[in-house]
Amino acid sequence: MKRYVLIEQGKKLFQEKTKFLQKLDKRFTFILPLQFLPEKLRKLREPARRLFSALLSLRSLEEKMTEQDLKEIEQILKSAAEKIEKINRKLKEGKQND
Repeated sequence: MKRYVLIEQGKKLFQEKTKFLQKLDKRFTFILPLQFLPEKLRKLREPARRLFSALLSLRSLEEKMTEQDLKEIEQILKSAAEKIEKINRKLKEGKQND
């Protein structure tokens, strides 16, 4: 039986990757509640998953990204956030009037 030993470089890389994944996990813990949405909101799960996946994919494409790409992505995200916030305000106001 062959046995392999993890060299110091490998240990260091493993520790760095583990720390990175822990940081990533902490940053995206807000995604987890998407798995436990009430029935009425479950339609949002797939589009939200696709959005987060697309955003995470940008990290590996950063070197290829132009300023124009960044501006376009920023505008898309701002627009989507504003539209969702508007709906939230409308719903909150409607509840207050009831």
